[in-house]
Amino acid sequence: MLYEFTKLKLSEEEFFNLVFMNASPSWESKPDEHKFLLSICGVSLKEVVKKVVEESSYNGSNPTEVFRNIDVVTESSNKPWFERHVSISQCFDKDRMGELWIRNLSDYVGRNGKRAGERKKCPGGSFYVDDGNHRALVYAMHIKFGKMRYNSVNAIHATSWDLASGILNFRPERAASLEHSGELQDKKILRNEFQLPIGIQIKTYKRR
Repeated sequence: MLYEFTKLKLSEEEFFNLVFMNASPSWESKPDEHKFLLSICGVSLKEVVKKVVEESSYNGSNPTEVFRNIDVVTESSNKPWFERHVSISQCFDKDRMGELWIRNLSDYVGRNGKRAGERKKCPGGSFYVDDGNHRALVYAMHIKFGKMRYNSVNAIHATSWDLASGILNFRPERAASLEHSGELQDKKILRNEFQLPIGIQIKTYKRR
């Protein structure tokens, strides 16, 4: 089985149309307790920013305080869920943000014969963020509050990481069919190494 990864530079539109994380099964099992977190899952990053700002009711100009003002705690932790965003935001450095790990939005026909997946839930989305949701949200919030201007975000696109085996009837797609208008760089082909962190995989490939 081949996994194909492509380095990308995301335009501002692509970045804000990234689809934020999917909901945890534990949140979905108790929707009343996790109503807000469920509302920001599976939607575009620009929509997440809007919802977070509204939920915080913060009227100042410090993006860190937006996250600090949201009192959301999940049953698996006694700490505020946005605490990690506070920590990232306090010392956020775009130059050290690192690459996001993204993939095409899932789009398939469900058991009921109707289209399902992330593309249906967020039709205007660009890519789904598999790793880097929290960093992306913090950066988006800094841009929203005028603390930073958008500067191209680097990403690694996985052609079909969990899609290649046909899980949930997802159709694997070649990198040539990427739905984006960013700059393509350094295509890598990796064989049977997906269990390693992406950075190690890329380095391993280069050593061959």
